[in-house]
Amino acid sequence: MEATGLAALEADPAIADFEARHPQPDPQPDPQPDPPIAETAVPARKPRIPETLFVLDTTAKPGKGPREHEMIVDGLVKPFKFEPGIPLELPLAVAIKFLRHDDFKRTNAKGELLPYHRKPRQPDELKAGERFTLKDHETIARYSELTDMALLQRALELPRGEMIPDKQDREALIAFITKAEIEKRKANAAKQGDLVEGGFVPEAEVTEED
Repeated sequence: MEATGLAALEADPAIADFEARHPQPDPQPDPQPDPPIAETAVPARKPRIPETLFVLDTTAKPGKGPREHEMIVDGLVKPFKFEPGIPLELPLAVAIKFLRHDDFKRTNAKGELLPYHRKPRQPDELKAGERFTLKDHETIARYSELTDMALLQRALELPRGEMIPDKQDREALIAFITKAEIEKRKANAAKQGDLVEGGFVPEAEVTEED
């Protein structure tokens, strides 16, 4: 029976002689891929929290002398003297308490104004009959959505906020703020109860701009 196809080629003496004179190297195994480089988790860098801020009291006018203000810090009443036109370097926790008020501005050491974003007014901070509106660049967010600095700012503005041990512990900051808000709402509810008995109830209409 005559061989055909591949079998016929393998049986051809000429091909066998060529292969004998030109041996083929043994096939090399496929190169193994390099082992994957171990991925090392790079911890996210937290923004540096300044230890102090410079604060200018705009109510301290030249020719009228310094203005002195008292602030409760670490449970103690402490005085702070502001010279006209001269910023006062304060610990961060104290500076933020002053910067809650419009008359105090954040500056550099030379007294040049620096940006400072105050916490937006909350519904329970409105006056009687005042409407609550969101500006174009504002929204309603959960505390967990705020940046580390925004959380710290809100915590330090509150009474005893400067006494929080770890000021970079987000969970601790949120728990502190939440507890303070609950206590404030209870106090406001009790106050409103007293006003109802007196026959006067202040109301603040809460609306949202389109």
